[in-house]
Amino acid sequence: MGKTVRRIRTFFAYISEDSPLTKINPVTKVIILLLINLYPLLIDNPVYNFIYGISLLSMMKIFKVEYKNVGKYFKVLMTLATFIFISVTFFGRSVAGPSPTVIARIGPIEVYKEAMAFGIMVYMRMFAMCSAMMFWLSSTTTLELSVALERLGFSYSLRTAITMAFRYIGMFDTDFTIVQEAQKARGLDMKALPFYLRPILFGYYLIPLTAVVIRKAIDAGTTMAARGFKGSMKMKFIEEKAARAKITYLRKYHYKKLTVPDYIVLAILAILLVVCLIGKFQGWLANPWYYTYIIRTLIAW
Repeated sequence: MGKTVRRIRTFFAYISEDSPLTKINPVTKVIILLLINLYPLLIDNPVYNFIYGISLLSMMKIFKVEYKNVGKYFKVLMTLATFIFISVTFFGRSVAGPSPTVIARIGPIEVYKEAMAFGIMVYMRMFAMCSAMMFWLSSTTTLELSVALERLGFSYSLRTAITMAFRYIGMFDTDFTIVQEAQKARGLDMKALPFYLRPILFGYYLIPLTAVVIRKAIDAGTTMAARGFKGSMKMKFIEEKAARAKITYLRKYHYKKLTVPDYIVLAILAILLVVCLIGKFQGWLANPWYYTYIIRTLIAW
């Protein structure tokens, strides 16, 4: 009989207990969240953002993160990105510059080369950022986020609000399944529809999902208020008690000190940030299909 490896529930998926990501300090994970979502904003070249996104998705497999539930969230986010790409490409006269190049005409709609280049850049940037969020949410637990925020000095009220916000994102899978089965019972099976109709009819999923999340947030707020969470005296007592304590329960039993792997990860992230900043100002990361328009605009200015 082989050794059974326990799985840990993260915001979006499950991760093997022996994964290297479980050994990383919670504070390091918060820094990772900030930086891996910052890099795509500094990169304009869609090819580099595509490679960046694919690399993060590949790392999930390497670090033993389950893909089972990640695909559902990714489809939702990329559907929204597709809407943005279509609107920019076909109705993006404002981003096409003073003298755009028409590459196609569809009835009264003109498709501009510069607008399409900008749309591709935005789409790949969103792909990279979605991949970054999927990677982080699939490798981080609610407890780790709470411990990290406490260690960084966030107040009890603020870190509870932030943790609950991320926790609601993780509850999307259950709500999505419920709505999907309900719509299927009413005759709407998204998988049976042609691909081009799915984004159009996705609103039948998105609207009830939004309503469910709002309802759960209201119910949670009512429950917390009933238990005195919003009471100013109670909150003041809790925060003063935590400030007087040398170490809280979370930090005592769940906080891990920075180790060599943490310093290695932080060093790599810092180097990548410096490279991206230099590349941003030197033009190494510019969009090659949009670059000529930028030069023309600067010369005209």
